[in-house]
Amino acid sequence: MLDTVRSGDHADYHFSTSEDIRVGLFQPSWSYGEAFIDQESSDALEQTDEWYAVVYQDGKPVNVMAASKNENGKYAFMGIGFGQDLAVALDTAGTEAGKLVYEFPADAWFMIDED
Repeated sequence: MLDTVRSGDHADYHFSTSEDIRVGLFQPSWSYGEAFIDQESSDALEQTDEWYAVVYQDGKPVNVMAASKNENGKYAFMGIGFGQDLAVALDTAGTEAGKLVYEFPADAWFMIDED
């Protein structure tokens, strides 16, 4: 993360040059299950092996990082660059707000509260 902050393109990731960086709590992501796709159920979600966390700089949400769980059960860094809008939305919602879903065709993130 500090490599990105120290690089010349740090502004592309909504970072300043400050090295006061903190990563928030990771939360799992979900995808629509086959029952949803087959229109058998409107709430069939399946947990993915991807986890997302807000990255804070100087205490403010600036970006989101991702990690994935591999076949050995260990987590690996996937990347950053999901944007400041998502970082602010996740920070505002909190980690207990619902299930985080990414819809690929629409390139959109949703927080689904099953209640």
